[in-house]
Amino acid sequence: MREHPIPQDITGYRFHIVGSMTLKQFGELALGAILAFFIYSTNLFAIVKWPLMVLAFGMGALAAFVPIQERPLDHWLVTFYKILYKPTKYFWRRVPKIPDPFLFKPGKNVQPQEAGIDLSPIRRERIKEYLVSTQYSEGVTDRTAEEESKLNNISALFASNKTRPLEPPHINVVQKPN
Repeated sequence: MREHPIPQDITGYRFHIVGSMTLKQFGELALGAILAFFIYSTNLFAIVKWPLMVLAFGMGALAAFVPIQERPLDHWLVTFYKILYKPTKYFWRRVPKIPDPFLFKPGKNVQPQEAGIDLSPIRRERIKEYLVSTQYSEGVTDRTAEEESKLNNISALFASNKTRPLEPPHINVVQKPN
């Protein structure tokens, strides 16, 4: 079996119908030429008519052949007019959205399960014995007597309610004569 290359850009292929121009390019160029002809057939002064004709034909040629940043001119014009009429201010409104985990509702045929804890008197006694055996006892610390006295002094300072009220500073008010 013989392998053949797979086409890569199927949607981007352009049919070259008129010479080396695509149908779109030919239409844009023809539209510019037709617009220039209509301007030529008007009764405008030559000083106004010829620049308008050149401008119309030139815009058709630009739209057909000159891409700006790899995009055709008609794309830029359509985007410009879309953005021109699009609002620039957006107002935020709070939309109450409840997260999915809070929307859970259990089925109706779910039966409540009983707790699997055996609390018979013998079992309770064993639990009490275990809790007594695991109670926390303060271990011997490596503090010296001097450190203990300083810590007790600090604790006593925190326990006392002797606070001195703050007096507002005295402010001299001097009035200037008018």
